[in-house]
Amino acid sequence: MKRTLSADKLQMITQHTQERIDRGEISGSVSLVAQDGKLLYAKAQGYANYTRKVPLKTDTIFRLASMTKPIIGVAVMQLEEQGKLSLDGPLSRYIPEFAGLQACESGKLVAVNREIMIRDLLSHSCGLGQEEQGLQYIAENLPIGPNDTLASYVPKLAQVPLDFQPGTKTGYSPMAAFDILARVVEIVSGQTVDHYLRDHIFIPLDMRDTAFVLTGAQKSRLVEMTDHVGGVLTGVSDDEGSFPGDMCSDHYFCGGGGLYSTAEDYHRFAQMLLGAGSYQGRQLLRPETVEKMRTPQLPFDIPGRGPGEIWGLSMRVITGEENPSPHPAAHSFGWSGAWGTHFWVDPDNCLTAVRMINLIDAGGAGAITARELEQDVTDALK
Repeated sequence: MKRTLSADKLQMITQHTQERIDRGEISGSVSLVAQDGKLLYAKAQGYANYTRKVPLKTDTIFRLASMTKPIIGVAVMQLEEQGKLSLDGPLSRYIPEFAGLQACESGKLVAVNREIMIRDLLSHSCGLGQEEQGLQYIAENLPIGPNDTLASYVPKLAQVPLDFQPGTKTGYSPMAAFDILARVVEIVSGQTVDHYLRDHIFIPLDMRDTAFVLTGAQKSRLVEMTDHVGGVLTGVSDDEGSFPGDMCSDHYFCGGGGLYSTAEDYHRFAQMLLGAGSYQGRQLLRPETVEKMRTPQLPFDIPGRGPGEIWGLSMRVITGEENPSPHPAAHSFGWSGAWGTHFWVDPDNCLTAVRMINLIDAGGAGAITARELEQDVTDALK
């Protein structure tokens, strides 16, 4: 049964966020919560530039980090709808270098039992760059060069021994799987991924401030990154080399985490997913495609699955199982970013929630600020 959000109880978000700002845990946050398409809570608190004490606004631009992944997922599913790719087609059909891979088993390299499929990439079960061994190999042997593009770099990832046989385990692929998917989008569509997303997602959803590369005017609205240095919250300049940096360049469009956006823009994206692929009369996906994206793609007993959640296609799906930590309602789906961005869609209660924070040590999908927002919204349902 659908429950209704209490606008009054949603004000606890304001209180809890301000407490964290006052304690020096975060510099600020933008949070948006909507039900039945109506925005019930929209508030910017704290600072867009912590060093200069410039206030946050709801149109402040943030680094999405891994909240880029669901957008890439939608692009892939649009192309799947058009018959241009198959979820169960081998990756090597699109990028031949990925034929004949090897996987690590008991410290030895063996031939893969089967090829990586597009579905494996979308459900974090491909085995490429998902565990310490693979991530270390990429970091030491395959750094992204200053002149790299997806076209020049992604085929090199075929050198990486898989951490496990495709489809036999799950976990998380921070970058590799979705950089590969971004390249597949380019190959199949004939457009660079930045242009594809612009034409087929951002323009239809009026996401004017979402891009891999910001204009000069947009850069003036980009939030300052923050970190805790010696336990003290500190602003971090992009050019100090003190944090991993923006995850793309003017020509490397990182599908795993390179987009910038605002809470307002991402709210529109979430509303499209809640609307079964439709937003204000524009149909980006068929309803059955969104249903597929929010359906568990892996066996519930697959090794590596976290409690109370499982992977759909590019997004986490809440299973409704008992879980010691706060979670949205069962059947909710969404994802997070390393630096404190977070969103989910709750189809049973017709609600969406978006939070934007940029803090190096935010905690990613396990961020306490993400769990707190989930709890506050859950507590506001009556």
